[in-house]
Amino acid sequence: MCTLATLDSRPNNNRAQCLHAGGELWLHSSKAARPGQSCFCLGLRGDLRLQGASREEAEITAQVLAALISQRRQDAEHIEQMEAAAALMQSDFSTTEGTRQRLQSVVHARDRALGQLENQLRSVTEEARVNLEAVVAQRDDAVKKNADLRRRHAHFQHEIRRKEQDYERLQVKLRELLMEKSREARANMEAAAAFSRGLRSKAPRSQDIQKLMAAHKAELSELQSENQGLKAALDGLQSQHASLINLQSAQKRPRWAAEPLAELQFLESVRGLSPQEVLDQLSGTMQSLQQRLAVLGGPTSDASPQAPASMPGRVSAMQSLLVEQDTLATAAVAALRERLAQQDESRDQHMNRGPPDSPPIPAKLHSALKSAMSLTPPSPRESPLQREELRRAQADVALERERLQAEAAKLAAGHQELAAAAAAFKEAAEKLAPGLGAGSFLASAVGREALKGMRGCCN
Repeated sequence: MCTLATLDSRPNNNRAQCLHAGGELWLHSSKAARPGQSCFCLGLRGDLRLQGASREEAEITAQVLAALISQRRQDAEHIEQMEAAAALMQSDFSTTEGTRQRLQSVVHARDRALGQLENQLRSVTEEARVNLEAVVAQRDDAVKKNADLRRRHAHFQHEIRRKEQDYERLQVKLRELLMEKSREARANMEAAAAFSRGLRSKAPRSQDIQKLMAAHKAELSELQSENQGLKAALDGLQSQHASLINLQSAQKRPRWAAEPLAELQFLESVRGLSPQEVLDQLSGTMQSLQQRLAVLGGPTSDASPQAPASMPGRVSAMQSLLVEQDTLATAAVAALRERLAQQDESRDQHMNRGPPDSPPIPAKLHSALKSAMSLTPPSPRESPLQREELRRAQADVALERERLQAEAAKLAAGHQELAAAAAAFKEAAEKLAPGLGAGSFLASAVGREALKGMRGCCN
């Protein structure tokens, strides 16, 4: 008797051969002449007889039915497992699809980030190239500056050596100046030796200082006398200027030879006056000039027979008016210059104290000068010859003034050279004996006198 174990132990090759044509078996079909063959294909017993009446055939049929039911149950379980596996696979597929989309978006984002990084890399590379070129240019510039600094260093070394030579030359010149006069040389040498010994010497230093100050005072007095000589020379030049102007005026206009253009008596009368006194004199002269101008500007008749005869007189009167105007301006300028010179002298005499308060020039003096220079004579009918003669005279006066100004400029240049020499002397003296203070005092005195003379010359 065959059991289910023997049925299950049979090979399933026949089942596979029976199911290859669609997997459908018709057990109860009329066409199936042999149902046992179908059962054999399904792995069951092949001796199945559905119409058998024996007990064995019924058992076989029951066994086949039980096997079919068990197989059906297994198939249902297998189908459920397959459906569960399919659902799980579908869920996994959905999850995998979401993961794929997410990873694809991540890949796209990474591609975009990669593009941005490539752009940044290109920009950084370009910036690095530009910076490298700038650094190379700066390096070349630094090399050039280094070479220039080396050249300048060599040049400054030469200049330092030249300055040292000048310093030695000035020291020699200072020694020569100190040894120029025997009475001063001994005092200077003794004072320098005493101060060079310093604190080691027990002798009093006040005597050496007094000797040195006496020598410097003598030198200062000589410079003051020289300055006075320069002032006298300047006064002589001014007097020569006035005399030359008077001479030319007498040659051009013989009729007014007795009335010089710039009277020395008038210049001497206003010398040393205060601005108020000069203003009073200017006011009186202005009144007389205005009266004469009013007389000259009176109405004239062209039809009168005396008009041609009075023309030379009117021209002469106008020339006299111009001469007096020039005299007035010259006197005012001379008085102001003298006042400034006196203030400079008083300032130099009291240099240890504050400069004296000089009284301000009144505004009336400026207005008087302005009105005097603005006075114009009337415009009578004068001949071209007379106008030409007047222009020539004015041109000669202008040329002479220019010549005197050139001489004054030369004298000022000489004073500037003296000031430069005084500055060089001061520097050399300070370098020779810095603790003594003698060179500074002497050079300061020389510089003050030179500047005072130059200021007087410029005035």
